[in-house]
Amino acid sequence: MTSAADTGRRILTVLGTRPEAIKFASLIHRLDQDDRITHAVCSTGQHQEMLQQVFDVFGITPTYDLNLMTHGQDLTQILGSMLMT
Repeated sequence: MTSAADTGRRILTVLGTRPEAIKFASLIHRLDQDDRITHAVCSTGQHQEMLQQVFDVFGITPTYDLNLMTHGQDLTQILGSMLMT
């Protein structure tokens, strides 16, 4: 059987909000079970507290946590933070 290391197939799932995490939860579990790919989950931290609730319910542990959100931040500032990270 071909492994992820042999094929170079890598997928990064990036989530920032609770609705995204809910929609992607089953896909994340499916990707984690597939030996043909290397899968990682990245949390932007856009809505950290609400997102953590979903992670806890679905048993998801982000590989990366960018923790980008600060109080009063607008979308332009979030995007700038993402690009600098």
